[in-house]
Amino acid sequence: MLLFVCMAVSCNDVPSNRIVQQEDARTLAVVSLRNGSKDGPARLLDGTGNVRKEGHYVRDHKEGQWRTYDPQGKMLEVLWYHEGTLHGTCTTFSADGNVVRAVNYAGGVLHGAFGTYHPDGSIALRCIYANGSLNGHYFAQSWTDSLLRGPITECWYEHGHREGIWTRRYGNGQTSVVGIRHRDVQDGVWRYWDRAGNLKRIG
Repeated sequence: MLLFVCMAVSCNDVPSNRIVQQEDARTLAVVSLRNGSKDGPARLLDGTGNVRKEGHYVRDHKEGQWRTYDPQGKMLEVLWYHEGTLHGTCTTFSADGNVVRAVNYAGGVLHGAFGTYHPDGSIALRCIYANGSLNGHYFAQSWTDSLLRGPITECWYEHGHREGIWTRRYGNGQTSVVGIRHRDVQDGVWRYWDRAGNLKRIG
């Protein structure tokens, strides 16, 4: 049976009592209490006693590094908190330990470098956020090209809107589209090429 176990601690860190609250039948959460608030190390255990998540509370708020594990104990995720909100670099790992996502937060919103990765470690998406909006260089490489890995898209964002040169390339690296966008809308002359590099049209 899943239980939520809190160890209450007095101001001088001497355990005073335990509060047990039934929650479900799968996990056991162990959290330190101080003056009625969650304050100190915390762990979430599965039904076999393996640690699935661990971190720290300060006055009921998650603080610092929190880690998530799979049933075998392999790291799945590392999150950083400050006063209960995501703050810092947060990383997600695949089952074999490779980084699949690494993003930055400030005060609970995306801020700074943002990256996702394909299973082989190559970049799937690399961009920059500023206060929750895309801002700066944007690079994305999907694997939908039926012949080679691609297409590849590169552009620039300003305050959440595509602004300036917008380029797409085939998986073989050959440019397929180049044009200008202003606040996401196509602006001016756009050029289109086939996979062999032959200009198809201008529009």
